[in-house]
Amino acid sequence: IYNPTAFLAKNSELILLDSWNNTLYKFSNQGELLQSYQSPRRPFGALSDISYRQDGHIFISDFSQSKVHVYTNDLEYVKSIGEPANQQHAPTPGALHRPGGPAIDWRNYLYVADSSLNCIQVFDENGKGIATIIPEGVIGKIHHLAISYKGNLLVSSVFYESLSNRIMITEIDIQQVDRDVYKQVKSTHLPVRPHPYYPMYFSECGLGPFVPSMEGGFILPCYFCADASSEHYTTLICQVFDADGKMTQILSDENHRKARLDQRVRLHAISYGYDHSLLLADSESGVWWKFDDQYNLLWEESTHWHGLHAICTDDEGYIYAIDQVHGLVLKYKDHSFQKPAPKDPLSIEMKPYHKTTLQSVVNLSGTVAEGSQVLLNGKPVFVNRIGTFYATIYPEVGENQWNLLARHPIKGEIEKQIQVYRKEKTLIRMNIGSTAVYIDDEEYQLEAPVFIDAASNRSFCPIRMVVEAIGGMVG
Repeated sequence: IYNPTAFLAKNSELILLDSWNNTLYKFSNQGELLQSYQSPRRPFGALSDISYRQDGHIFISDFSQSKVHVYTNDLEYVKSIGEPANQQHAPTPGALHRPGGPAIDWRNYLYVADSSLNCIQVFDENGKGIATIIPEGVIGKIHHLAISYKGNLLVSSVFYESLSNRIMITEIDIQQVDRDVYKQVKSTHLPVRPHPYYPMYFSECGLGPFVPSMEGGFILPCYFCADASSEHYTTLICQVFDADGKMTQILSDENHRKARLDQRVRLHAISYGYDHSLLLADSESGVWWKFDDQYNLLWEESTHWHGLHAICTDDEGYIYAIDQVHGLVLKYKDHSFQKPAPKDPLSIEMKPYHKTTLQSVVNLSGTVAEGSQVLLNGKPVFVNRIGTFYATIYPEVGENQWNLLARHPIKGEIEKQIQVYRKEKTLIRMNIGSTAVYIDDEEYQLEAPVFIDAASNRSFCPIRMVVEAIGGMVG
């Protein structure tokens, strides 16, 4: 192995990408080479990242050839996706120029970050370019993509300037399954260099990958970080953001201090473990950290390895990290690993929702067994890696019913009926000082006018009229 670039662990196997010698490797978790695929010329060029689909297909971004190559789980070449872009014109669907990391949603749609064209290309499950997303107000260059725990697309971009480097995380709604509508939800701006309102340093932390947070936001590692508020520099590991883009926690290691600022950490590796833990590795000092799903530090491990570039785990508790300096893949046994108890594969646990509502939009969520597919009236909805699904329904006035189906690849499928009754809204209009009231544009007369109480500065009206207008009774 010359230059291991990216890898993924699945089914107790490790698939490794070596961009130097244009080779894909498949190893067992015992280090035995199972398969390899080497291409002296094509289809490989400068390979940058790897991802996989639930059906086992592997997607590899090729930076130099402006393609995304598709392989089966057995490393058999399937096809290449994308066409060279014309840089003199606006980007069009399917056109790529120096593509980066791919992300795949629950519909098997492929999203590819293009840092050169500063856009995201969208491909359907057959590899056809169907849309180009150009986020509004993006600063700098787009680098990484991820699917959030609520099924939206997260995009990181970095802007470089000598005194005001900034990182921006943009959230894009991709959940309109009937049509390709991409609505920008929000953007979160973060300072990179020292900021008067932040006691820590963030230097180039947007270059490394990030992961979605359980709260519906994201977790961003601190690439060069130190808390200068104490006598010694405390290692700041990463920041946790909620679904509103607010920073809720800063994860740090009080035991891992730096005596000087130049003894910094460079966090290039972040990933979730199979047991829902959070794993990070410092490429400068060789230190690894593991946090539980509540962000409590479980352990830290100091190693003599440097240049750690990526980290992942398998379903047996082994942790793997890429050492790009020495061209190695490191393997450790996590003795704190506890395999999550499997959920009943034929069950759907719904979170409470309003079965009677005045709203035209109702959000549903629940849990199914990991690896299950969820369909709402035959259309797929987003299911995250721990089996939580999210869906949006649009009830009409009156009775509404939807069919929710969970399909497990081994055990079969189960259905659940979702019923929502939507009431018709009642509109009541009143004017201060007037006895006239309009209920759904029909005029009625009050015994006394509506008035404002001077002592409390509040408006008062007869309670009987309001209650009866919406079908209630006053005894």
